[in-house]
Parts: sequence; structure tokens; C-alpha cells
Amino acid sequence: GGVVRICAERRNGSLLLGVSDNGPGLSQDSAQKKGIGLENTRARLQKLYGERSSLRAGNSSQGFSVELELPFLNDSLG
Repeated sequence: GGVVRICAERRNGSLLLGVSDNGPGLSQDSAQKKGIGLENTRARLQKLYGERSSLRAGNSSQGFSVELELPFLNDSLG
């Protein structure tokens, strides 16, 4: 069994989303490669939000993690 953590936080006008696990992470060879899925996602975020967004994925000290930052838009929270 492993542990998967999912978190969301609102900070400085941004929404931060994170998913991490405590697994072995990516091998050194896999970590060096750039996947088309992540690159397409980064390109779409850039087109939608410009510099106000980011996507980071990679090994962490406890496994593997992905962090997504988007502008927090609260138009519907009236």
C-alpha cells in the first residue's frame, strides 16, 4: 500500500493544486524525458493564463508530485 495526497490551496490570487505519492518516483532515464502529454498541458495553460499558471511534475523527497498553479477566478462566488 502507498499513500496519495491531494491538496488545494488559495494563495495570493492563485489556486494551487497538488497530488503526491510516496512511491519510488521516476527512474533517472524517465525523469530526463519530456512527455508530450505534459508539454501539451503546459502549452494550453500558457495559452489560457499566460505567466499566471504553471505545471511542475517530478520526483520529490518522498515519491512523485505534481503541482498546478492557476489564477483564482471567483466571479461565480458573488
